[in-house]
Amino acid sequence: MSEFYIPIRYDNKIAEKGRWFDVYDEAGNLHGRFLVSLIAGDAPHTKLRSQRLAQGDNVATVGQLSEEEQRKQNAMLLVELAITDWKDVLNAKREQVAFSKEKAVAYFLANHYATEKVFQFASNVLNFQAVTVEEIEKN
Repeated sequence: MSEFYIPIRYDNKIAEKGRWFDVYDEAGNLHGRFLVSLIAGDAPHTKLRSQRLAQGDNVATVGQLSEEEQRKQNAMLLVELAITDWKDVLNAKREQVAFSKEKAVAYFLANHYATEKVFQFASNVLNFQAVTVEEIEKN
C-alpha cells in the first residue's frame, strides 16, 4: 500500500461487472447492445484476465502476425477483457444471435465500426463512474 493518497478513478464494481453500451451509427442503426467491462491496466479484473490470457497460447507477439491475424487477436482480446454479454446482435436473417465468446469474436471481426466504438467505451474510465464520490470510496 502506498503512503500517498491516490484518488480512485472509477468504481471497481461497475468496472468489473460492466455497463450496457448501445452502439448506434450515424444513420441511427443499432449494431447491438453490449455489456462492457473497463479495460485499464490498473483495474484488478483486467490484470487477472490478462494474466489468464498470457498463460495460454492464444496471444502472439505483435509483429509475428499478419494484419488479418492481428485483427483476430484484437477481437479476441476485446471479448476476453471487456465483453460479457450482448443483446440485439442480429444474424443475416435479422434474427437474434445468442452470446458466446466465439460468436462475439466473429462479430467484432465482421463489424469494425462496433469494434471501434466498444473499445473506445471500454477504455474510457469516465464510463465506469459511481454516482457519487462516496460510492467510489466505498470500493
